Amino acid sequence: MPLGHVQDGDQSHEQSQPEESEKCAISVRAKVPGEWSNSCLSSRTVPILAILIIYTMFLQFQPSEPYLVPYLTRVKLISNEEVNIDIFPVGVYSTLFFTLLAAPACHFFSYRAVIIMGTFGKLATFSILFSGKSLFSMQITQITYGLGAAADLVFYSYIFLLVPEKDYQSMTSYTQASTLVSYMMAAELGQGLVNHGASLVTLLEITILSVAIACIISFFLPKEDSEAQEWGLLKINRLQRQGILEKIQETWRGRNLRLLSFWWIFGTAGFAMIPNYGTSLFDDIDSSSNTNGHVLAASQGAGCLGALAAAQLSDIAARGGGLVYIGGSFSIGLLCIIMAWSHNLMVTYPLYVAAVGINQLLLCLVYVQAAISLSNQQFILLFSFIAVASLLVQSGIQGVVVMLQLSITKQFYVFGGYCMAVGVVFGILCFWNYMKTGTVKLVSTDEEREVLLAE
Repeated sequence: MPLGHVQDGDQSHEQSQPEESEKCAISVRAKVPGEWSNSCLSSRTVPILAILIIYTMFLQFQPSEPYLVPYLTRVKLISNEEVNIDIFPVGVYSTLFFTLLAAPACHFFSYRAVIIMGTFGKLATFSILFSGKSLFSMQITQITYGLGAAADLVFYSYIFLLVPEKDYQSMTSYTQASTLVSYMMAAELGQGLVNHGASLVTLLEITILSVAIACIISFFLPKEDSEAQEWGLLKINRLQRQGILEKIQETWRGRNLRLLSFWWIFGTAGFAMIPNYGTSLFDDIDSSSNTNGHVLAASQGAGCLGALAAAQLSDIAARGGGLVYIGGSFSIGLLCIIMAWSHNLMVTYPLYVAAVGINQLLLCLVYVQAAISLSNQQFILLFSFIAVASLLVQSGIQGVVVMLQLSITKQFYVFGGYCMAVGVVFGILCFWNYMKTGTVKLVSTDEEREVLLAE
C-alpha cells in the first residue's frame, strides 16, 4: 500500500529547486500542500529506484493469482466451501500475527532482512501450493502468505530509510506503479495462456520462477542508510522511555486525524474482503469461466485510474470533508450487494472493477490527508498501528462469516451492508465534528493545525 509523505510547503519548494551544478536524473511532478512544484530524483536515488522496481516487478508477476480458487478446486480437489471457511481465514490471522511482529523484527534484525524473509515466504507459499496435496498443506500456504504480506508493509518504511525525504513520495509512487503494471501483465499473460489451453499448473510454475528470481534480487537490495538506522534506534529508545501509550496519544492528538483513522481502519477492513473473495464469487457464479485474468487486470487498471483521480480530486475532497468517504462507502456497499444479487458474471465483473477503482481512490486520499493531519511526523507508527487495527477488524468480520457458515453470495451481502454501516457511522461522526469545530474540512492548513494541536 502506498504511503504518502507530505513536507512543509515552503521548505519543500526550496528543496525541489536543485543547484545548477547538480544534475537531476529524473524529473517528476510532485504535489506539496497548496501548490504544484517541480521536483526531481537525485542521481543517487535513481540506482536505488531501479533495483526496487526490478524487485517489485518480478515479485508481483504472478499469473496464477487470478486462478487461485479454480486451482484449489479443480487441481487440488478442495471444495469452494473449504477454501472460504478453512483456508482463507488462516491467511487473515497469520497476516495479523506477522504484522505485529514486523516492527520488533526490523529493530532486532533490519528492514532489508525482514523483506528478504518475506520474499522467501511468498516463494514457500507458491511452492507448497504446487507440491502440497492435503487441506492442511493449503492452510500452511496461508501462514507463509501472512509472512510475505507483513513484509510488504515493511517495504515502504524501508524506502523511507534509503532516500531523502523529498524523494519519498516519488519513490513510493514509482514502486507502486511497477507493482500494478507487473500484476496487470501477469494477469493478461495468464488469461492468454488459459485461452490457448494451458493448464493452471503451468501458470503456477511461471509464478514460482518469477518469485524465485525476486528472492535472488532481494539479496542485492541496498542496506538501510546507517544514519537513518541510528536515528531509528534513537526514536525507539525515546519511545521506550516515553511509553507506547503516551506516544500513541501524542500521535493522535488531532481530532481530524482521529476521524480519518476511524474510517481508514473500519473502511479498509471491509473493502479488503472484496478482492480477497472476488474470485471465489466468480467461481461460485460460473466455475467454468476462464476470463478471471482479464477482469483482475482491468481492476488493477481501475486502481491506477483511481490513484490518478485522487491527485486531481484531493482539493475537492479536502473542502468536502468526509463526504467523499461517506459516498465511497455507500457506493462500494451498493456494488457488493448488486454483485451478490445479480449472480451474473456480465454484471458482477464490471461492478467488481468499479469497486476496486473507488477503493483505490479513497485509499490514496486518506493516506495523504492522514499524513497532513499528523502532528509529530511519526508516519511509521501511524501506518503500522492502523494496519494492525484494520486487520483486527477484518479478522472479526471473518470470524462472524465463519461462525455463521455463510455462502460466498451471502458473504457479499454482509460486506455490502458493513460498508454502508461504516458510511453511516462516519457520517454521524463528521456531523458531530462539524458541530464542535464549525467546519466540515478534515485537512487543515498549517495555522489551523497549530490551533487544533493547542486545544
